[in-house]
Amino acid sequence: MSSPACSFCGKTQSEVMQLVASPPVAICDECAMLAVQMISIKHPDWRERLMRTLALLPKRPGETK
Repeated sequence: MSSPACSFCGKTQSEVMQLVASPPVAICDECAMLAVQMISIKHPDWRERLMRTLALLPKRPGETK
């Protein structure tokens, strides 16, 4: 059985910081950041929404707001 890999760049789980997988696709942290940058350039107002959403997330696993 092969190790999970990013559907976009092909890097394996051991080659990236984080791999988010939901069979049959996966995306690594690097490709996710690139996607965020691309969306932000085309839709600058979306970045503000993203920042508000990120501010709601816990800083560490198990931490509550």
